[in-house]
Amino acid sequence: MTMKKWTALLGLLLVSMSTIVNAAGDTDAFIDRAILGSHPFTLQWINDANALKPGEIMFVRDGNELIAKGYQEEPVSDGVNFMKLEGKVKVINPRELRITGSLITRVDHIAGGEVLLREGEFVFKAHGQRQYWRMQNMRVHEVTDYVDIHFKW
Repeated sequence: MTMKKWTALLGLLLVSMSTIVNAAGDTDAFIDRAILGSHPFTLQWINDANALKPGEIMFVRDGNELIAKGYQEEPVSDGVNFMKLEGKVKVINPRELRITGSLITRVDHIAGGEVLLREGEFVFKAHGQRQYWRMQNMRVHEVTDYVDIHFKW
């Protein structure tokens, strides 16, 4: 390969690496500004808490990882309806998050009030003009859960 071709190839490589570094920097800036900290967190079946006080999900850095821990509850006549989500977060882009971990729900009028555990990767997307990421993994039994992580208020 000639010196001219090597120089061109090296220039292309440096520009590509710069773009990658800038994209990573942009992602980090977005995470710092829009993800880290507390967000409202809701499940539509927990009505009173949705209307009066939503749950909360916290995003924190743990070394190189981004961790989410969220909880919402509502007292009911036979105990507590609740939702709990914990896991590692990957920001795909500003409109899509993926959380790998566990989601536990208990709603008194669904599945006989049993506590339901789901584990794996949960995809959250903010479609259109929505100001929240909605979980795309729908429950496999009698109803659909709308689990939402709202943008910071």
